[in-house]
Amino acid sequence: MYACICFAVKERDVREAVSGGPVRMSDLCANLGVGTKCGRCVSALRDILRQATQESQLRAVNCEVYDQNFCREA
Repeated sequence: MYACICFAVKERDVREAVSGGPVRMSDLCANLGVGTKCGRCVSALRDILRQATQESQLRAVNCEVYDQNFCREA
């Protein structure tokens, strides 16, 4: 699904940006150009960014817990 039609940025592109580390809305605007033309995408982008950030943090915690459990068994 397109997150920003003006710059043909898909939701997947936003999620990939978040997977690289902490990202703010201003980072997305600067790096992907989103939200800088008509602005209609900004509220949806904030939602996508929030959700993707939470998912990324959860994956990091799950990996950390897995690594700790794996190390205990070794």
